[in-house]
Amino acid sequence: MNSILLFQMIGLTAFMWLPSALGETNSDNLLLQANTPDVAISTRPASQNMIWLPKLDYTFQVNASCRAGFKIESVSLNIADTRASKIGNELTAVDTLEFGITVPAAQIGPIALGHFCIQEEEKSRLKINQVKKLPSVLSVQAALLCSNGELSKITYASKPLDVVVHCQP
Repeated sequence: MNSILLFQMIGLTAFMWLPSALGETNSDNLLLQANTPDVAISTRPASQNMIWLPKLDYTFQVNASCRAGFKIESVSLNIADTRASKIGNELTAVDTLEFGITVPAAQIGPIALGHFCIQEEEKSRLKINQVKKLPSVLSVQAALLCSNGELSKITYASKPLDVVVHCQP
């Protein structure tokens, strides 16, 4: 009986790995490119090390394609609680889709940023040319839905989103 169970386990394992053994690969592609917004930060007291960003406007170029025999049904992007998607007639025959997403300030948490845009004394001069790139302030999650009429497949991608801040006197 142990040999039958072992044979079934080996058979199941071989069956589960059979598509990989035949060289089937996922040829659905989902690649994201995003701009980096530039925002102005007002001067703040030295005791305040947290900043609150204003709304952020992102533009995305999404390269999406499905494997042979499948077609794109939808492409969706999510940042915090903001969503954008294209479905049906909104999808074109080209591989590159453009999305514009504005993330409201209320959906962006405060960011710790010490010694930036701080005027230590009333009479001291602030360096106006202060610029800083903040990596991975937010992230975008994308989903590509491909279908052939009988079967649907979803491909996911994620990308960190940066912000450039400069000091506004």
